[in-house]
Parts: sequence; C-alpha cells; structure tokens
Amino acid sequence: MLRTVPSNYSVKRTAFRGRLLHALDRRGEGVRDIDVIIQQLQLSHPEIHAEQLRVAHPGVDDDGLWFFKHPVSGVEVQLESSTGSCPFVVESTGSALRPTAATVQQAVALVLGGFGLGMPAV
Repeated sequence: MLRTVPSNYSVKRTAFRGRLLHALDRRGEGVRDIDVIIQQLQLSHPEIHAEQLRVAHPGVDDDGLWFFKHPVSGVEVQLESSTGSCPFVVESTGSALRPTAATVQQAVALVLGGFGLGMPAV
C-alpha cells in the first residue's frame, strides 16, 4: 500500500542537480545507495524531482522514504529503506505491485519504469 505522509510530518526536497556525489557524505560516512540512485536518475532525467520524508523526531522516527515525481507524469514513485541502502521496496501510484530493488541499478530502472521512461542511450 502506498504510504501517505501523516499531517505532523513534512517532506524536504533533496537537491542534487548539478552536483556530483563525493565518496563521503557530510558526516564522513560512505555515500548511501539512495544518494547514488537520486544522482543517476537526475543525470539521466534532470526533470525528476526527489524528496525525502521529513519526520517530526529525527533519529527516532523512520525517515527512510523517498518520493519521486516527473513533471509530465501524474505518477508518484516511492522507495523505502530505513537505512537508505539496498534493498528498497518500490511503490507507485500507477501500480499495485510492490517489487523489491536489490541493487542501485534495479531501483533506478523501477523508478524510471514507473514513469514509463527508460535510460537514455549513451
């Protein structure tokens, strides 16, 4: 079932356009799979918008939910993982299926597929 955001939660925008990820994030930890997924999606389709669930109690509430939208699609695709790393449960307003993405490449393909898009030819 596609999750809705409770009224006491908000969503923060994740802006990755024009920036390449570094090997370490701000906390000195390795880059999470979700960061690579967002980067790959926005490099291949810059118009894709990604947002992460912002919780009322960071560190206590699970914020492992990311929302993806494409401006020409009415579909919203969600990736869920409490750690931000694979595997991800993939949900879409366009389908009742809930596949699991075991790899970054699978997650990217499932998000793009949810919008009816494919990876551009290189």
